[in-house]
Amino acid sequence: MRPVIFALCLGIITGLTTASAASGPAIKSPGAHRPTALKSAATKPKTFSAANPSDIITLFANLGATAVQTKSDEGMVFLDVTAPGTSFGVQMIDCAPTGMACHAMALFSVFDKPGITLAQLNDFNRSQFACRGLSTPDNHPSVMYATLLDNRMTQDQVKAHFRVWQGCLKGFGDFVADPVEFCLSRMGRNNSANILCERGIPGTPISDLGDLPGGPP
Repeated sequence: MRPVIFALCLGIITGLTTASAASGPAIKSPGAHRPTALKSAATKPKTFSAANPSDIITLFANLGATAVQTKSDEGMVFLDVTAPGTSFGVQMIDCAPTGMACHAMALFSVFDKPGITLAQLNDFNRSQFACRGLSTPDNHPSVMYATLLDNRMTQDQVKAHFRVWQGCLKGFGDFVADPVEFCLSRMGRNNSANILCERGIPGTPISDLGDLPGGPP
């Protein structure tokens, strides 16, 4: 009987194996493919670099502004930035020939308000820690904020610089709107302050400095 039983068992096993093969390939354990799938799907996130103009453009976009590269020349990259209620320029400096790996960034804006005196600009600069008021060659007041860049800077650190720049725009806008009032608000309201702020020190218009070294042509 044992040979018969063995033969019967063997026939059943053989039949099950044949049926299994006929019904399709064996299904492998889901765990066998999971590590491979995860490995192939995983992508290394792009590293942010504050020295890369394209990363600065992307950061502006994430903040709701539009930055467009206008030109690249002699190690400098220029951007035009527009945001709700404002527009300004960005100049990235000491860049590699590829237009990347820049070492500094200056944000600047020109205001259409001629007639600001050099003394008034100096008054503004004395009241500021980071912002600098300047005059364009055609005697328009402008404001600038600059910072060094390196690959170790995080997005949050760059955003902090952008917030300082927003303060520069606000403060310089107040100054340009009424230089005398801006001066008085910082010097106090007394007779001496009124004289200094209204006349300037010495109150020479920027346009009259063309014949001095460093003055506009």
